[in-house]
Amino acid sequence: MAMRKAAVALTGLLACGALHPAHAQSVADFYKGKVVKFILSAGEGGGYGTYALAVQPFMERYIPGNPKIIIQHMQGAGGLVAANNLYNVQPKDGTVFALIHRGAVSTTPLYGAKNIRFDPTKFGWIGSMNSEVSFCVSWQTTPVKTFDDLKKYPLTVGGLGPGADTDQFTYLINNVFGTKMKLVTGYGSGGAIDLAMERGEIGGRCGWSWSTIVSTKAAWLEEKKFNLLVQIGVEKHPDVPNVPLLIDLAKTEEQREMIKIVVAPQLMGRPVLAPPGIPADRLAALREALKKSMQDPGFLAAAKKENLETSYVSGERIESMLKELYALPKSVIDASAKAVSKPD
Repeated sequence: MAMRKAAVALTGLLACGALHPAHAQSVADFYKGKVVKFILSAGEGGGYGTYALAVQPFMERYIPGNPKIIIQHMQGAGGLVAANNLYNVQPKDGTVFALIHRGAVSTTPLYGAKNIRFDPTKFGWIGSMNSEVSFCVSWQTTPVKTFDDLKKYPLTVGGLGPGADTDQFTYLINNVFGTKMKLVTGYGSGGAIDLAMERGEIGGRCGWSWSTIVSTKAAWLEEKKFNLLVQIGVEKHPDVPNVPLLIDLAKTEEQREMIKIVVAPQLMGRPVLAPPGIPADRLAALREALKKSMQDPGFLAAAKKENLETSYVSGERIESMLKELYALPKSVIDASAKAVSKPD
């Protein structure tokens, strides 16, 4: 009888989870000895790749259990390929996280783009490695030297795909301000766009992050190989106060509202995210690991060496921003969607 009572009690404990092994496993125990995949929606050599390589060894240090992290490049459609894959294919156990183009995982689904198979508000948002200001630029050999010149002369610019700032910002500026940019999209990386500019295949690019410019093309900047036409962000970058801010060029309140929505994702300059539904304790550990990585003196020294701008943005703040965007009135969203679409 005593043995039967003990067996019944043990069964009850297991049923309520008190002795279930999964519940007893700590985050460190889970990650110890594992390989974690770090998906990158960009190619090597550009801004996203530079940030990923800089933070990788520190994430290995600060994720409990110290797993090995490997970077997997998954390019296409300006980040949409990686976003769809992360949301629908990758395991949701915390063994995968990603750095994906901010436009793809923020406003692109809001505008009703095709082939979207994810909800940005449901990703596991880990944080961002900076806030961003982006630029439209023209190569030195083109007749376009200022923003006003974009209204006078055609300019062929390169793009990454429908989920990228390169494409959305080009269409926004054309549609709102009547500029004459022609987008050639589908380049595999920002580096490929840069090479096309240098070769004279295209005359410029939009949606070029200032952090990428100073970290990968500082020599070009110093040699004035390109012209800074306009900056796109919530506010001007302090390094370039004389370059106009796009929203300051708006003539109407409607234009200002559209621009505000489109540039809002600049808050999440280099967003790091996980699939939806990963265990809360592992998401919390990844968030803390990113925060500690960015505070590490070694990371700060590496970032300085690579001319990387850093400013930690929490996953919670990104979540809040996205919820506000997706709660906006449909009429406001529709106007912004039209502004970032190619005219028929």
